[in-house]
Amino acid sequence: MTTHAWERRAARSGEQSREWDESECCGPIRERDLETLTARFRSERQEHGPRTADAAWLDGPFDEWLHRLDDGCDDDAGDDGCCGDCRVDGDRLDAGGRDCDRFADFDDDDDLPCPPLRRDSVAALAVAMRETLPARDALIMSMIAGVECDHASMMQLAADPHADRTRLRLATMLTRSLGDEHMPDERRCAAGMTMLAQIADAVPRRWRAQPCAAMAYVLWWLDDDRAALYAVECLAYDEECTLGGVVLSLLERGAQPSWHR
Repeated sequence: MTTHAWERRAARSGEQSREWDESECCGPIRERDLETLTARFRSERQEHGPRTADAAWLDGPFDEWLHRLDDGCDDDAGDDGCCGDCRVDGDRLDAGGRDCDRFADFDDDDDLPCPPLRRDSVAALAVAMRETLPARDALIMSMIAGVECDHASMMQLAADPHADRTRLRLATMLTRSLGDEHMPDERRCAAGMTMLAQIADAVPRRWRAQPCAAMAYVLWWLDDDRAALYAVECLAYDEECTLGGVVLSLLERGAQPSWHR
């Protein structure tokens, strides 16, 4: 039986973060670094406008995110899916210096790179999700809508969320995804969940609520009982996180996506 990355993460939820090691390419990200990035993000939004600034901020991270969803590998990775910076004496290590199974969600742990996202993308996505919820929603849609939610769609959802065409696009994808009676693409969702778990593991508490909320929603959509665990964890970090409450409400009412009815 395959143990999923987010299940292993839940078991470690009480562990303290390790001390920062500057030699790590993808280790825990310091609070002061995220505060600096947040200030820069806000400044760019004020100077260039949210639409332009958000698009510039998310273009690269979204491209990398989709590459992982589609292929689960890196152009710079070796045959086993690891980047050179994540090797120590030729052994595969993850962001915390542990065995690469930490990020394995499938029977073949070579399906995912080690680690899934580069550290700068982790930081950029963590900041964006906390500052503007459409960035989080675009990540969710890329998992549940599948290949229909491509890079252009993600950018539109995140950078221009209030436009009529964006609302229509989102409604169409949601209707097709949540009303589809076919099984969801579990491999794609698992790859996305692994990246969200990587983000939540790497950042301080203030930045964890939104990746946990996204995981909770996708797990609900997959009809996975662990949705409640992540919804509760999300609300522990931010009691005002609406999506965490939405997931708990869906679970309490016994609501299910169409494919499971």
